[in-house]
Amino acid sequence: MSLAEFDRAFKSKVGENHRWAGFKTIAYYLLAKQEPVHIAETGCARQEHNWSGDGQSTQVWNWIIERTGGSLVSFDIDPKAVAYAKSVAPLADVHCIDSVQGLRMMPKPEQLNYSIVTGK
Repeated sequence: MSLAEFDRAFKSKVGENHRWAGFKTIAYYLLAKQEPVHIAETGCARQEHNWSGDGQSTQVWNWIIERTGGSLVSFDIDPKAVAYAKSVAPLADVHCIDSVQGLRMMPKPEQLNYSIVTGK
């Protein structure tokens, strides 16, 4: 699992902006752990190619889980966004529910390495 591989996979899509700095910092941290990671995300990827808007973070976290093992759970109240996120992040457990309710229903929140709030 290579940090250079992460750069190749996402830098050109995200571009050199504040979102790239955030993605890179989080990804480098999680990849450096060299162990399974568990991520909870509130608000999922919503539409194709929207890397500069509210982003495609669900795809980034899915990529990390592919390489490290672990889990990714995501909550969003928009059924269309949930369907899209499921199509681009097959390892993500995406739920159509208010994120506050979803987080309260998580069976083992203490297992999380990182909680991601993406919002709109």
